[in-house]
Amino acid sequence: NPYPAGYHDRDYDANYPGPWSAPNVTQNNVKSMNSYAAIEGSQLSDLFTFEYVDTGERQYYKLTGVKEGFYTRIQNSSTIVIGANYYTNEHGDKPIEVIGSEAFKMTASNMTKYPDRWIISFTSSSAIRVVEDSAFIDNWKMESIMLPNTVTNIGEYAFAITDSMYASIVASGLTPRLVIDSLPTDLFSIGSYAFKNQKN
Repeated sequence: NPYPAGYHDRDYDANYPGPWSAPNVTQNNVKSMNSYAAIEGSQLSDLFTFEYVDTGERQYYKLTGVKEGFYTRIQNSSTIVIGANYYTNEHGDKPIEVIGSEAFKMTASNMTKYPDRWIISFTSSSAIRVVEDSAFIDNWKMESIMLPNTVTNIGEYAFAITDSMYASIVASGLTPRLVIDSLPTDLFSIGSYAFKNQKN
């Protein structure tokens, strides 16, 4: 069992070193994505920053961060559905395969720009393979994420809440809770502390 004892009873053991896995939940716990249009291709450039990666064997984009346009969009809808591909004139239409380190990191400067209980999802054709270390670190306002089955690796602290942020949240009478609609079928590894201080 990859969970610390009693974790499903929300009895979090702060000293548990990992490895971490996501809580098991069902589709009934997650809001429907059907009413939200996916953001595709070049439209993504208004919301996110990307890095083009060419390994020689494969070419793809890594989502590396968010722009001001993202905060406007998420405030208006509270839900973001990311399409499978990104497009630039230089490199053309290629799949988005990686969510980069600290891409969705929450900080004191951007905290108020996120609505409470926001949601992120990906289209069924998504090619995301990797969620890098600390990709969503401290983003405690995120209510749920629907990871595509193509994800094989989730990095260390990917969805973690740091101890200092956790203490601040609890002092405010709140509890970070992240819902994941089941683990991807192709998932191979989960880094240590990937879901530290998250409850479900």
